[in-house]
Amino acid sequence: MEQSNEMGQTASNNFVIQEQQQQQQQLQNHHAKLLQCIHMATSLCSEKRSATRERGLKVLFRGITQYAMGEMGQETIQDRLYSDIVPICLNGLRGRGGGGGSTPAEQYASCRILEATSILLGGGGGEDDVGADDDYVQAIRDPLIRFVKVTHRAVQVRRAALRALAMACFMGSWTLSYSSSSGGEEMDTTGRVSEELEFVMDLCEDVGKEEFRGERVDSRLRATAWECWALLGTLLGDTCLAGDVEDEDGYYDDYGSGDYGGSGEEEDDDDHDNDDDVSTGSRRRRRWKRRGVMVLPALSECLDSAKDLELRCAVGGCLALIHEARLKLGMKGKDGENASERRYAKGE
Repeated sequence: MEQSNEMGQTASNNFVIQEQQQQQQQLQNHHAKLLQCIHMATSLCSEKRSATRERGLKVLFRGITQYAMGEMGQETIQDRLYSDIVPICLNGLRGRGGGGGSTPAEQYASCRILEATSILLGGGGGEDDVGADDDYVQAIRDPLIRFVKVTHRAVQVRRAALRALAMACFMGSWTLSYSSSSGGEEMDTTGRVSEELEFVMDLCEDVGKEEFRGERVDSRLRATAWECWALLGTLLGDTCLAGDVEDEDGYYDDYGSGDYGGSGEEEDDDDHDNDDDVSTGSRRRRRWKRRGVMVLPALSECLDSAKDLELRCAVGGCLALIHEARLKLGMKGKDGENASERRYAKGE
């Protein structure tokens, strides 16, 4: 009996070892394919044919999303980020290859690569990790902001640019919250909000309206704007979303210079069309303690006027986020009377 048990244990150990070896071999194979995809894409910056550039971007996207597995894949992305991946994507957005301007397909693929890269890089877990995330956001924000703001760009490209910008900001931000100890509202100093968070949420709110920069906004782009707003809203505490603070302490304005628009580089004239306020350096400061409450009129306008299902669903997600925060905070004054009855009443 003991000999039989020993044989069974040995067989089990051998199976585990074999499985681990297979997994390790699979990771190595994926890593080799990832390096191959990145290497194939390195020549895109000098490629003259748009069709070849587009195929190369698709290969890079497939490599990042399918073959960047485990710590090995993440380290490879980090190591090749500023030497290969970011320059390739910025070239796809700027159209500065040997063949002139880039096509909407190249621009869309570049934005998708940046979005996927943000997810693979992940967020900072502490003081020492935040710098790398901030550097990545700083490197890609200006071209993406420009694509969102320039109204003659293809809608799908503007949507992809806004998603990439929001995802980079989301993965590189810490949670901003408030504590209510001793019966008061105070900033939770253990939290930190990325410098870009307020700006990107402002941009989402502006793009989510019926008109932006004097022109009507496509309902699909508006839906993406509110989806991104809801994503970034999850970084805020309940008080930031649905608080009742009426004083000036609701501001969180430790942002340095606050210039989030232009990098000072010369850009193509085409990129500056309808883009006079990209580098103004002025920023609206919001009341962080009631951010969600402040956008309720805009959300209500969307529900009243919009017929597009995707837009209405995106707005509903924002309302659900704000409402959930409001319920967690509890209601005061007249709003608190019979709150439980209204919450659970039939039809509510």
